[in-house]
Amino acid sequence: MLKNIPIKFSIEFISICLKKERFLTIVMLIALLLGNSAYPQSHEYISLNEAVLRVESKQKQKWYVFPEKRENIIKWNDSCRTIWLDDKYMSSFSMDAKSNEAFVFQLAIWAAETSLKNIDISFSNFTDRYGNSIPAKSFHSFSTEGFDSSGIYFSQKSEVLEGTIHPLWVGVDLEKIKSGFYSGDIIVRADSTFKKVPVAINIKGKVLSKHRFDKGNSLSRLFWLNSRLGIDDDVTEGYVPIDKERNTLYFLGRSVEINEYGLPEKINSYFSDNNEDITHTPTPILNRSFQFLIEREDGTIIELKPGQFRFTDITPAYVLWETTNSSPECDVKCTGRLEFDGFAEIHLGVKAKQSLKIKDIRLEAHWEKNKAIYMMGLGKEGGLRTDELKWKWDSTKRQDNLWMGGVNGGLAVKLKSEPYRQPVVLGNYRHYPLLMPQSWDNDGKGGIKIVEEANNVKYTAYSGQRTLDSTSILHFNIELLITPFKKIEKGIKYHDRYYHGAVNSAISKIPLAKNAEANILNIHHGEDAIPFINYPYHDETIPILKQVIDKAHNNGLRLKVYYTTRELTVNCPEFYALKSLNGEIILPGTGNNYTNPNHYPTGPPEWMLKNLRYDYIPAWHTRIRYGRFMGMTDYSVITTPGSRL
Repeated sequence: MLKNIPIKFSIEFISICLKKERFLTIVMLIALLLGNSAYPQSHEYISLNEAVLRVESKQKQKWYVFPEKRENIIKWNDSCRTIWLDDKYMSSFSMDAKSNEAFVFQLAIWAAETSLKNIDISFSNFTDRYGNSIPAKSFHSFSTEGFDSSGIYFSQKSEVLEGTIHPLWVGVDLEKIKSGFYSGDIIVRADSTFKKVPVAINIKGKVLSKHRFDKGNSLSRLFWLNSRLGIDDDVTEGYVPIDKERNTLYFLGRSVEINEYGLPEKINSYFSDNNEDITHTPTPILNRSFQFLIEREDGTIIELKPGQFRFTDITPAYVLWETTNSSPECDVKCTGRLEFDGFAEIHLGVKAKQSLKIKDIRLEAHWEKNKAIYMMGLGKEGGLRTDELKWKWDSTKRQDNLWMGGVNGGLAVKLKSEPYRQPVVLGNYRHYPLLMPQSWDNDGKGGIKIVEEANNVKYTAYSGQRTLDSTSILHFNIELLITPFKKIEKGIKYHDRYYHGAVNSAISKIPLAKNAEANILNIHHGEDAIPFINYPYHDETIPILKQVIDKAHNNGLRLKVYYTTRELTVNCPEFYALKSLNGEIILPGTGNNYTNPNHYPTGPPEWMLKNLRYDYIPAWHTRIRYGRFMGMTDYSVITTPGSRL
């Protein structure tokens, strides 16, 4: 190994070490020259096949749990650290933390001889010798519980396949916890078996003021996954609260009347012809009410009688309603929700009272002709409406939504069922196909027809022949978007002037933007202030971004910082922790077998092949041309829509 170390480098490095009296560094270098690592064996990894051979001489178990520090991020499922197999590892394991820290660590689950299902975690109180404690409620598992993107608590079971290792990430809130050496147990359950894992946390040093959120490598930002900041029911600026009069709901420039069946009776627009004003005169979007029809095998329609219709919740931001429509043969439970911006959803649950042969279950809606001038969706890119459209469900196409409208009034209808998952954007929908809504699709029997009639345009979503049984519920769910959402504000439209620029130094754009008489400066990824896509708070570049923001504001400019959740850089410190969450954050794909003729015709780049391997979809990549990370390629992966990210 000595021949691989440049002599000049070795002499200069030893000289520096001697000057600074860094004895340990000299020892490390000498060990390197002799061909041995000065790092302890704990930093070495072995394959799981070799690990099996090592544990066979000991008390072999079907599965194992190893606590691990956040610094040693578990990246792959086919290797383990040699130190985990040391008999003394578990009894001597402890981690250092600080009071007020949002502290995280890992539990490595090794399914040595059996696949593990329904994995769950619970915690004891952690105590020190003085009786102080970290309450069990301060702990939580990012892998098995959290708050979703709507702020709703959820829990889920994890799985680990036989012959693999998988990390579970744990957080503990150390706010107001005193310094001390705390110990306790973590119980990991898998089906009917469990493991008790002793863990110690040594809290020492100064009390933190920012929970260590300001340090990316602490991984404390994983706590942000469960943040509920910004989740509220407030009416967004530019909109108005919903006003209810009897069964009619008024919101910005539009209104919806709900009939006794729980469906839209009327939808009106109050926008002027050019959308610059909101008038007092309604113009109808619908020609008649929505109809949800259940047709018997003999062609007759089941007569549903409406039950007690009621509004169950009325707030400035949303209104809820429900009713049950009944017949001797079946019930249809209807629940609805309208939000202040014109989004509505209606859930129709059909339950037969006995076995029932059906010719069709369908939704019919009729647009006024002057509110169906244009059409977009279901394979039509946009433009003038066609006279007729016949469409069938197809899982290879991300199509379930149609808008028809005019300039100052229109309606989009999206058909859904349960379960439902949001689509990915751009061309990668092919790698995340549509979950066919069984209610509407009905094994290929369903579809949508659009036809122009004498005084209206008729929309029919049909599902075809089937037999209903009394043990299940079919969910025919509908999403509506009532357009337009806002009036055109020319003062804003012509006031905001964006500057993009092709330079990679963000701060050098400021005088260029001023000279171009722009008032909003766009900061894109791949620049010195934000080198990595959708991660604008990298520790090393935050000072640059802050400097740009301050200087821009001092020059009368606002900033638009590129930040989406469509894809995520592999260079964020939390990346592998997020990837471990079983597809919740990082969209699982074909991994190293991925190909895309437009972006990756020969498959993923070498770095991804070696480091990501499985369960990912390659996304945007950028060669950084300026700044601290110049010359580096920033790779990213597609994220799962609607996740906690």
